[in-house]
Amino acid sequence: MLVVDEVQQAITTDEGNELLLALKDHVLARLRESGAAPMPSREAAINAFQALGHRPEELLRALRQLQTADAPTDTALAIIAMTLRSTAADVELAKLEQLGALATAVFVRIAATTGEATGVFSGVGAVAYTMAVGREVKIEHIQPVVNELMAANLIMRRSHGHYAIAAPFVQQAWQEKQSLLRIDGSVS
Repeated sequence: MLVVDEVQQAITTDEGNELLLALKDHVLARLRESGAAPMPSREAAINAFQALGHRPEELLRALRQLQTADAPTDTALAIIAMTLRSTAADVELAKLEQLGALATAVFVRIAATTGEATGVFSGVGAVAYTMAVGREVKIEHIQPVVNELMAANLIMRRSHGHYAIAAPFVQQAWQEKQSLLRIDGSVS
């Protein structure tokens, strides 16, 4: 058994992505050795691995579900991977909702940024959070919420004053939901 801690940190480097890709190739090799069928193409497996946030355990889950699929192998794997991705993102976003309005406002500020977010603790950030939650937010209120978000593995500190969403697929899911809400006209 191999435990990879802080996978989110690993995917920030080329070496980390290569390591995780090697684990995925290992997963496929073990399944082939066990006689599992049907097996997806290498390209379909790589696409599923990427869709699942470079998580070998999620790829293994998708490959197990593939064994009972009725659709063509590569198509079925893509559907399974997107379903698992969506479900995992929903679980993470549900954790966010439980942390409250200020945590959501901080998450939104970070998730809306391409790359790393800065100014999480700034006066401008506090004003934005105040507007989002409908009550005054002081800078000293922000640190405990950021700590809760990090403890829940929703955000991570990249360096001093630089934050990012811990799992890129969660950020993508959040952005997709925001786009859908804007299209529906539910949010202006």
